[in-house]
Amino acid sequence: MPRQVSISAEAADLVRFVADRLRQQRVPSKQIFSGTIVQFRHENRDDPYGEIAVSTMRRGRQSEVRVRLPLDDYRTAWDWHNAGRAVLVEGLIRRSPGKPGIVDDPVRFQPLDELMFPGTT
Repeated sequence: MPRQVSISAEAADLVRFVADRLRQQRVPSKQIFSGTIVQFRHENRDDPYGEIAVSTMRRGRQSEVRVRLPLDDYRTAWDWHNAGRAVLVEGLIRRSPGKPGIVDDPVRFQPLDELMFPGTT
């Protein structure tokens, strides 16, 4: 481990730029997305949560976002899927490199048609 590091004066602007970029941190915000349910996963019978995957458009590209749901909501999602209903999800999308985003605790999860045609379902 070096005891001393020296950087030439010409690099001062570049070092300042890099330091500013490293200091900037995005504050995660809730996002709203909609789409069709394309996958269900509940592997452990003792787990009180199931996971669905919603096919949606993000940043102009088709993608899947996973949503973790309590089992009652998971079972309801199964019914919505079988009825061909698209869903709307609102929540914080957690990202990991090389993996699909996941919403661990959705603030809102409902069929999209309920927003467009309230009281008709």
